[in-house]
Amino acid sequence: MTELALTEAVPLAHAVVDQVARDHDVRLLFIKGPTATAQGLRAERVSLDVDALVDPARRGVLAAALTELGWVDENPYTSPTVLPMHSLTHRHPKWPCELDLHDRFPGFFVGPQDVFERLWSRRSTVEVANREIPCPDRSGQALVLALHALRDPHDPTKAAELTDLIGRVSTSYDRDALRDLADLAHDLGAADTAATFLEAVGAPAVGRGSTGRADLHAWQLRTEPSDATAVSWVAELRHRPKRQWPRYLWYAAWLSDQELRVADPNLPDTRSALLGARLRRLRRGLGAVPQALRDVRTLAQVEPEPSREVTVRTTWHSRPLPGPFVRLATAGLGVADRVVLPKRGVVIRTFRDFDDQGLETTAALADAGIGPLTWLTKSGDPGSHAAKRLPEGVRTVDADSFSGVAAYLRARVVVHTHGVYGIPSRSSRKLFVNLWHGWGTKQLNRRPPVADRQSDLVAVTSELHASAVAEAWGLTAAQVPTTGLPRNDVLVRASRSPRSPALVARIGDSRPLVLWLPTYRRSVVGEIRVDGQETDNDFQLPHVNRDAVESLADGLGVHILVKTHPMAQVHDPGDHGWLGIWDDRALAATGMSLYELVGLADVLVTDYSSVWVDYLLTDRPILFAMADAAEYGATRGHYSPGLVDNLPGPTAHDLGELRVHLAEALAYDPCDEQRRRLIPLHHTHVDAGSAARVACLIVERLNAPGAGRPS
Repeated sequence: MTELALTEAVPLAHAVVDQVARDHDVRLLFIKGPTATAQGLRAERVSLDVDALVDPARRGVLAAALTELGWVDENPYTSPTVLPMHSLTHRHPKWPCELDLHDRFPGFFVGPQDVFERLWSRRSTVEVANREIPCPDRSGQALVLALHALRDPHDPTKAAELTDLIGRVSTSYDRDALRDLADLAHDLGAADTAATFLEAVGAPAVGRGSTGRADLHAWQLRTEPSDATAVSWVAELRHRPKRQWPRYLWYAAWLSDQELRVADPNLPDTRSALLGARLRRLRRGLGAVPQALRDVRTLAQVEPEPSREVTVRTTWHSRPLPGPFVRLATAGLGVADRVVLPKRGVVIRTFRDFDDQGLETTAALADAGIGPLTWLTKSGDPGSHAAKRLPEGVRTVDADSFSGVAAYLRARVVVHTHGVYGIPSRSSRKLFVNLWHGWGTKQLNRRPPVADRQSDLVAVTSELHASAVAEAWGLTAAQVPTTGLPRNDVLVRASRSPRSPALVARIGDSRPLVLWLPTYRRSVVGEIRVDGQETDNDFQLPHVNRDAVESLADGLGVHILVKTHPMAQVHDPGDHGWLGIWDDRALAATGMSLYELVGLADVLVTDYSSVWVDYLLTDRPILFAMADAAEYGATRGHYSPGLVDNLPGPTAHDLGELRVHLAEALAYDPCDEQRRRLIPLHHTHVDAGSAARVACLIVERLNAPGAGRPS
């Protein structure tokens, strides 16, 4: 191909990316560049690259397809920083322009998927290279351009771009358009980050002050310091354990040969040139550190306080232990784990004991020939019904016993749902498989110890959740495979089966089963905390009592079962008429597991629990009973701030609204299309093979070169 000029290459590259995206069923929106010019939001000028906001759940698909065509992602940095990479830059040796594939855009502080869906729902098209290509509508594009300029407020070029944009919007928007612009900024979490632009164009102050403190901190880290790169390294250092500092500082100062050459393509191919580049980098870095430290220290004052009323018990059903004793024991366990070199077999630890996640995975490991298998329990009841579902040969051991600790130290593989033994430091010969207890609407903590030490593999259900978990926990894509959750194997099988005899004996078979699974607001077991608004009833709706819910069930001709959260206090358990309030013991008495019960339900009612994501696999109605979304978001926080506005079912704020929505769901299921649209977003796999996929990955890791002797 002949050499292309930028004026030719950029429009043609837009067409190429658009065609590749269409061929691979990837949604994208072109931003900035010629699309903004065509919309009258930017002066005509030569663009240097192609920018596209890509469906976060599918960006990897598009990146792989472009790589096959010679467009290579050349991000030089292999170590994550506190400021997550918002785009992948692809270069081609025969094209003079770059491709920037964004899965998020800095300054929008709702979830990346929510941002994309909102902008996609309002999308427009413009003509580039004689081809109609998708882009945000004019207001969405204006916000992208404004945030792009505001991200570097000290750059004179960006300041001039912002002034030009303000003039164009001010002279072309009427009152209604300005209101729509302000509403869109609020919906996308940019009411505060784009405030300078919105005030200048005369948009109303919608949602000002709604951005969380942690998000404002992240934005200020991008915009305020004079050297944002140095600040990002220093801020990242503050979030890492001190034992990782030497290795991290060495990486930050030195980089690899390949990273240096990618960062500076004109670097001569000599060792002396590499040494000179490193020395220059070190000199610049040392010069920037004092100001970076001051910036981070100043901006850290707006970091969020820890959650209210939080303490952590060391075991789920025992007395709290003194903090110094716990810390000493945990440190000693970490030392012992590194000292005990022979590693073989698998230990499993779940909360609750014999949870569906662990049981399904254990069965799959047994089928794969991985062993020996040891289950660490807290209940001390190896004769329970759930324990009888264990494959033959699985040993059960009290986690707090010497035998339990010894089994952990000798294990090659550790499978868990909430972390094991207080999350001590660990042997590098261990493989930790984290079957985390769900991805729903509760906010993920930023890189908790369990992510750092006990998450070599984390099972998730889709690319959407893989991206969110990898970002929040600082994990690589390889650590977050989309296997599906093993407990959903139980759910899928139950959903295809008739109501079990055990359930029929307890509630009969004449009425639809409405399963109500509220999460806790005040926990009484494990991590002691208060989130949202405590209602002092089993339904977590204000001013609701047993008689009112039983009357609702009777009037609608349904049987309502409320299964309380295992960390919540149970106020009024038992069966009364067409209402049952069950705790773990009541459920165990039926001989069923939780996800067997979930799979048999005809309608699910829940709030912030991750169970609704799993229940999507049944393609049955889901209702949300939550009157405290704002309070819950302000305390625990939401997994994705916009998610509560894009749920697969209606939200009831009181019992009257729940009655209306439940009657509709039973009569004609008004949300079936919305629910089916969200299923592929949350589930890559819809079968009952998740546990087998997890077991297969474990086998692959154990047999990988350099992995040590397989179990």
